[in-house]
Amino acid sequence: MQALEYYFNPHLRKDTYLKVFSFRPEKKDLAHLGYLYVIVEFTNTLKEDRKFILELADLIKETFYSNPKLLPEKALTETLKRANQFLYKKTESGDVRWVGNLNIAVLNLANYFLYFSRGGSIQILLLRGDELSDIAQELEEKITPSPFKFFGGVASGKLISQDKVIVITQKLFENLYDEILPELINLPEIKDKTLKKFFKSKKKEMKNWSGIFFLLLIEEKIPFFSFRLRLPRINKTLFLILSLIALLAISYFLFRY
Repeated sequence: MQALEYYFNPHLRKDTYLKVFSFRPEKKDLAHLGYLYVIVEFTNTLKEDRKFILELADLIKETFYSNPKLLPEKALTETLKRANQFLYKKTESGDVRWVGNLNIAVLNLANYFLYFSRGGSIQILLLRGDELSDIAQELEEKITPSPFKFFGGVASGKLISQDKVIVITQKLFENLYDEILPELINLPEIKDKTLKKFFKSKKKEMKNWSGIFFLLLIEEKIPFFSFRLRLPRINKTLFLILSLIALLAISYFLFRY
């Protein structure tokens, strides 16, 4: 699995904060929870809003990896509840700048299963073969930001080798949709090197576009084989007889002269 992130012309929108946070379990008993990705777009941002985003991302990480007894879907559900509470408390204290300006996708990848949610306007897509699907349709089509429930439910699905999970900020998606995205889908191979070359060839068309293009490349698992040398069982009596014969043979060669 590879996680690739591309930032397009962030300088064009100086009032917009774009960030991808990538987390992984730091303890063995949390390994089953897998990887966690938080893709953030905060529009009309002020300098102090970046601290707000870091607080939220840290809360998501710490909550998700806080209980080794939880399975990934349950861990993500509990995490989003905490995130909603965090946002509600911010609103209660008078901090409402995030309302209508925060767009965020939260993805968890654990053992070929994808669990995800979103708040605001952001695209979560699946490319399987040459078919591109909006896998966020299970979530609410339009989630109106509110102090009560910014994040909706959790959607999930099983991935297969060579799947590509794509997250694109909304305005960039709208710009890519008609021409460039179809070309990208039909590339003979999608990997970091080919994508960089492709985006470079589209530099002129994309010069006025800004946003995040995030990609998870699902690769085939490398099986782990454990080799164990199995010796045949030997009867104790037979073992003693063979040992005595070996001892007599050694004695013969040592004392024959």
